[in-house]
Amino acid sequence: MWKFGQRIAGMVDALSEHKVDGQGKKRPWGERKWEALERLRQADDEAVAVKAADTLHNARCIAMDVRQEGPKAWKRFSRGPESIMTYYREVHKMAYEKLDYHPLVRELESALEDLRKVIEEVGVDDEDAYIGLDDQLCDQLGRIWFSTSPRPRVIGDIPADVPLRQEVIAMTVVD
Repeated sequence: MWKFGQRIAGMVDALSEHKVDGQGKKRPWGERKWEALERLRQADDEAVAVKAADTLHNARCIAMDVRQEGPKAWKRFSRGPESIMTYYREVHKMAYEKLDYHPLVRELESALEDLRKVIEEVGVDDEDAYIGLDDQLCDQLGRIWFSTSPRPRVIGDIPADVPLRQEVIAMTVVD
């Protein structure tokens, strides 16, 4: 902490996952992700922006890998696309709640939509291999992977230099 200060230490703490329990045993993926989301809810805007940027990068990389390698790309992950997308959509939702429709949030939404399309187009080799693995997380968050519920969209162009906190933004719900 002495090297980077209290602010950065707080951000790292808010974004760090506790992968093992007190006895050194690896904690379940769904439990870790649920806890990470709970901590993110309490985090400041800067920490949420860092998490959104990380999720944006991960979503883009996964989409690129699945495009290049096909369904076998999922074999590198311990969870399938439904669990990953459920988690990423929750991160997006929190980023939207904290940062409004900042360009980073819009980019994340676009990347998640692209990843969803890639998953639909390419598919998964053995989707059954992932079913039931993350019941705790999916039950808590709801199965929102390919949700058809309307999402807010920005009307018109918004410059890239829009401040993090937008007081009023023209929006509508579209299908």
